[in-house]
Amino acid sequence: MNKKKLFIIASVLAAIGLVVMLFMLPKPKTNNTAKHETSTETSTSNKNDKKDNKQSDKKDSKKEDKKEDTSTTSETSVTPTTGTEVQNNNNNSSVTTTTNTTPSQPEPQPIYQTIHHEEVGHWETQVIAEAWDEPVYERKIIGNNTGTVYATVDEFAFNTNGDEGYHVGNVQVGTTHHDAVTQQVWVVDQAAWDETIIVGYR
Repeated sequence: MNKKKLFIIASVLAAIGLVVMLFMLPKPKTNNTAKHETSTETSTSNKNDKKDNKQSDKKDSKKEDKKEDTSTTSETSVTPTTGTEVQNNNNNSSVTTTTNTTPSQPEPQPIYQTIHHEEVGHWETQVIAEAWDEPVYERKIIGNNTGTVYATVDEFAFNTNGDEGYHVGNVQVGTTHHDAVTQQVWVVDQAAWDETIIVGYR
């Protein structure tokens, strides 16, 4: 049993030693520098190609601009014009100015007429004094005790009212009606006015 244990321990230690030896061996260097150099060369070549393309594009665009400028300058050449007509080639529109040399005629003068309008109004009844009733008095015999009015002295002498004496005074026996006093008054609704109108021209 002891030999077996010793053999197992020895084999385990040998395996551990082999693993440590493998890890301790130097690793081979990879050609990263070469890859890096090739990548930098390709990037710089790409950048140079892009710059060349941009410069060629700029040169082409400048050439085209120069061509367009020469074409436009040749198209917009202005020829001198005489007279009252002025022509603009860019806007394709013409402006003409004319002067009227005929003598001006005098304007017609209006003929005015004045029309008089009478005032407008109506008649109204205006009350000067209101209607009233006037009392009518007569001299009568009045009993002193009862105030009874007697037509004659004999009627008083034979009275049974108890009047022992009398006096003569004014007693109202009726009324006289007086109508209202009125007059007709002219009320102006619109005052007279003058209107000036045009009846023709001369």
